Amino acid sequence: MISKISYIKLIREDIRHRGWLAALSGVLLFLSMPVYTLIYLDSYSEDPEVLKEFADTFSGFINGYNSAFLIILIGILAFAVGISGFQFMHKKEKLDFYHGLALKRHQLFAISYLAGLFLFLIPYIVCTVLTILVGAVKGIMTLSLAGECFLTMGTGILAFLLIYHTCIFAGMLTGRSVTMFLGTLVIGVYPSLVLTLLPSLRDAFFQTTYNVHDSIPEKLSEYLSPFPLFIRMLEQNNSYSNVFMITAALVLIVLLLAASIMLYRIYPSESAGNALAFKFTPPVFKVLISIPTAVFISLLVKSFIGASGTKWIIILSMLAIVLLCGLIEFIYWQDLKMLLKGWRSSVIAIGFVAVLLAVFQFDFTGYDTYLPKEEKIARIGTLPDSFASYFWYPEDYTSEDDRESFVLSDDVDVLYNLAQSGIENVKKGITRL
Repeated sequence: MISKISYIKLIREDIRHRGWLAALSGVLLFLSMPVYTLIYLDSYSEDPEVLKEFADTFSGFINGYNSAFLIILIGILAFAVGISGFQFMHKKEKLDFYHGLALKRHQLFAISYLAGLFLFLIPYIVCTVLTILVGAVKGIMTLSLAGECFLTMGTGILAFLLIYHTCIFAGMLTGRSVTMFLGTLVIGVYPSLVLTLLPSLRDAFFQTTYNVHDSIPEKLSEYLSPFPLFIRMLEQNNSYSNVFMITAALVLIVLLLAASIMLYRIYPSESAGNALAFKFTPPVFKVLISIPTAVFISLLVKSFIGASGTKWIIILSMLAIVLLCGLIEFIYWQDLKMLLKGWRSSVIAIGFVAVLLAVFQFDFTGYDTYLPKEEKIARIGTLPDSFASYFWYPEDYTSEDDRESFVLSDDVDVLYNLAQSGIENVKKGITRL
């Protein structure tokens, strides 16, 4: 067994080897937190009343609410700490050396993990205290505000851990630092891509769909994806009070860490230098990644160029899925001659996208023409917002909430006939687009 003293020595040695990152982290956090806060507040020092108003948002100087640069910095530091701490896994000589030490794998993991955590945690806590002192010097700091600042610091640490753990998890699945970086990007947004895929296709292909509020998958995508949750936690001033958000972050942090530890226990030493760590994963990852990414790219390009209709979604999706399959094969093999090596998984991915688009294009589910039987309807809600484009009023007293309120009517016959005529128009190709 390794003693606690040895653990501390090994952690300190790891930090010493990454001294450049410790210095960089400390300097950048110092400039972007206490120094930025001092400069910002000093510009309002001539007006004490205005200065006191900053008490409501002062904690935003700690988590990035008042500075987008701090949000970006925390994310970059999490990337840098994660990659630098576990890059030894991607070099065969170093991996053999570390695995040859009289240490168990979970001990090696703990040393690299804790050293990386301290590289961010210590300067971040110090800079938080210095930022609070700046507020005290300016006369806006109170005991309750200081407590709020420390709570905000806690959300900043959780946000850091989200990206840090995502990066480590990606490292356990890959054998190169480059693919570790790319894997982090994929894992960080993948749940959002999957959860918003069907709602996005529904809005693009179907004429009779109307969304007043985000669907459940769209709402979940903000809490189940590390990157969107990271941004959401830091761009809000009092995010620590959002119990659901904090709970989602804690669950993701624990799951990613637990999965990383489990994968490291079985990480094959011969995988160092390979794009992916496990031999069975390339075709699986190619299918899982390329399908939602191809469709997302087509929707993004269509929206960017302002194209109408669905023709370009289909063309761009099929083009994107072919290119992505080839790109993923090249990243894995690093050889143009091997692009067709995994042709079976490529056929599966291309076929899935083709079938998925066909379902929406030809409406095999009957979504666009569905209308419940009249006898099953008690009341019908109408929202005649399309009429607003035909008229102009000198003044408008309605709020956005009023416009999104359906008017319920008991006169089912008239409105049902109107709905039927709308369905018939869709069948004839008479649509709003």
